[in-house]
Amino acid sequence: SGRFEIEIRPSIHTAPLRSFAPRSDQSIAVWELTDAKLPPRLARRWADFPWWRIRIDVDQVRLTVRFGGKEWASLPPEGYRIRNRRRGASRTIELSAATERGAAYGLTRLEEMGHRGDLTKDGDWSEAPELSMRGVLDDVGPAWSQRVRLDLLAFLGQHRLNFYALAPVGESTESLLDRIPSLLSTAREQFVTLAVAIHSPAKTALVPADRAEWESRLRALTRLGVDHLLFVVDAPATLSLESPLAE
Repeated sequence: SGRFEIEIRPSIHTAPLRSFAPRSDQSIAVWELTDAKLPPRLARRWADFPWWRIRIDVDQVRLTVRFGGKEWASLPPEGYRIRNRRRGASRTIELSAATERGAAYGLTRLEEMGHRGDLTKDGDWSEAPELSMRGVLDDVGPAWSQRVRLDLLAFLGQHRLNFYALAPVGESTESLLDRIPSLLSTAREQFVTLAVAIHSPAKTALVPADRAEWESRLRALTRLGVDHLLFVVDAPATLSLESPLAE
């Protein structure tokens, strides 16, 4: 008939990624960790760090993380020191701390500074938390799921808070023991101390109804690795002459 039909065949076209321009909020700088022998927790923090979001004025950044040496023993246990210098088209950032926890806090601080653009200026910063214990007391009970508590622990670690007190209310010992391992693992990963509260099984404030039951709870928690315990004793509203507390 002299006419032709267009033949359409399915195909896949893959464009090279380098042909796309970076987003306006994406850094093109290359970050290099000069000392790759970091402890596992710090190495994971480095791997999860959103370096692409850091606002920087160079093409390459060399980061050195050191802690635990005599040179930094004068720093507070959770303190850190950040030194930032530009050399041509690159920057050298040195993070020093007395402890691994301090180094982790320093990495978190670097992220905050990078988002604000503070790392585009040379400088030396030394910081340390003013309070030795910073955290929350969780006495919500079954209203919070395990996922909520794990997320809360991650939040504490990212904001340099170091203490989580779990005071289970209205929950069986068996249910608590089932949840402790994952909570403890996440707390350690986030450099957070997990403390578990024990309510005294007592008829009156300080007299246990069953000492063996109390001891079994302690042994079960310590076997799981809990090394910080809180003892909660509910004092009676009124004391009478018959109460052991009045003697």
